[in-house]
Amino acid sequence: MLKLPHLRVLIDDEPQSGAWNMAVDETLLETAIERDLATLRFYRWREPTASLGYFQREADFLAETRFANLPAVRRLSGGGTLIHDRELTYSLTLPPSQRIIGRPVELYDLVHTSFVQVFDRLGIAVRQRSSTVHQQAEPLLCFAREDEHDLVLFGHKVLGSAQRRRRGA
Repeated sequence: MLKLPHLRVLIDDEPQSGAWNMAVDETLLETAIERDLATLRFYRWREPTASLGYFQREADFLAETRFANLPAVRRLSGGGTLIHDRELTYSLTLPPSQRIIGRPVELYDLVHTSFVQVFDRLGIAVRQRSSTVHQQAEPLLCFAREDEHDLVLFGHKVLGSAQRRRRGA
């Protein structure tokens, strides 16, 4: 399980707007850089909201008319678009001093292995996907994408992660 010497855990009790959630995540990233503070945050969304990955083209999202009435925000991290609705979201910010992993893939493995252990304690048989199906075109939606690091339950993706590195954090 992921263990950090100085990890602050924040659990936001009240669901918030997408803009608020993204602002808090950005503040936590800046805090990791400036104050050398690692934070694991769990939060929820007040209303169904789309969050676009940092590198996604907004035009691709806007072309999807089925999402026309959803508020949308841009995440700091990469990955596909997420439609947040009645789920628990997490963010993990690590300062440069707590460089516990070298390559991004190693951090995915460490974090996802920790989540598998938590789910196991709850009696939920979540496992890491063992292989990736190579798709012709990358789907817009995160949960339509398949990656070998995804956590799956009965073959369906239940947890994926995306990263963003900024000034060593």
